Amino acid sequence: MTNSALALADPRRFPDAAGAPQAARRLYALAEESLGAATGALADRADAAIAATLSEMLDFGIPVVLVAGHTVSGTRVTLQGAIADPLRLVEILRAHGALRGNETITLANALVAAEAIELAHLPAWRRVGAHLVAGAPSPMVLAPSPITIGATEGAHLRFLVGTALAAPGAELLRDNDIRRFGAPLARALEAALAADGVTLLALPRAPSDLVFAVHAGRDAQREVATQLFLSQALRNLRMRYGEPSAVISAHRSPDAPLGGELRLSLSSPFAEREAEGFRCPLFAADVLSDVVKMLTNLLEDCRVSDVRIVAGIHDDRTADTNQLLLFKPDTMPTGRSAYH
Repeated sequence: MTNSALALADPRRFPDAAGAPQAARRLYALAEESLGAATGALADRADAAIAATLSEMLDFGIPVVLVAGHTVSGTRVTLQGAIADPLRLVEILRAHGALRGNETITLANALVAAEAIELAHLPAWRRVGAHLVAGAPSPMVLAPSPITIGATEGAHLRFLVGTALAAPGAELLRDNDIRRFGAPLARALEAALAADGVTLLALPRAPSDLVFAVHAGRDAQREVATQLFLSQALRNLRMRYGEPSAVISAHRSPDAPLGGELRLSLSSPFAEREAEGFRCPLFAADVLSDVVKMLTNLLEDCRVSDVRIVAGIHDDRTADTNQLLLFKPDTMPTGRSAYH
């Protein structure tokens, strides 16, 4: 008995099996065949058929980092994230050979947040894909995730999600060069989301399977957000105090996604009470050294020569003032801290 067969046949998870399209009904029949097989060989044959049928369905996501700001000081504006003409985006993907030239593509008419396509939602996406396999592609009904924009530029992560039909064994997401269609797709997204007083730059990434798309999107958003922070903070410090020092440290944080995060602080010895700080979130698929490397690479690109990495894991807040804990070179704890 396989996990895939058990999940497909469980009516508590898939209550709409009777009304499912042809491909989905075949999956349920194969799951029942596997569960009721008299021998292991018969169960294995049914499981192999389940795997082959599922391989014909491809669910993918395109991470999009939206760098947005509002030109009117002191006000905020909300973009709803709805795409009025998703077929226009599909045409761009087709015209520029996305998904290795695949022609059978459908996209949702909304930009959604990462939480909408995380692992727990994959069964629902499989049901959507079954409609495409049955030869009746239709727009996916998804609630768009609004984007609230203030006067300060921010990096907002959203996803274009879609389904494509692929032959068994086809690898539509392999070697998918974003350079072929990234620029026209970005311009189309910016036009679709345009609003008065809003500055908007769309930075799409390559399509990938939904699980990897979440990781790739969060990684891209974190890097863009760090770039925005460094651009503003370094400009301020250099204009007023000269070259700053950077300190990278790891902290426990109850409001971080996994209860911990990296922090980057910029300070100058000529500004005792001033520092600029950035909270760098960590996610389940992250490799800590890769995130640290991203930070040090960006600091090197920005010509920050004094970069220090604090050993250990530290508290969220200071003991005396309960302020967010950020280290400066002269307040770093003793230990095996490193210079980069």
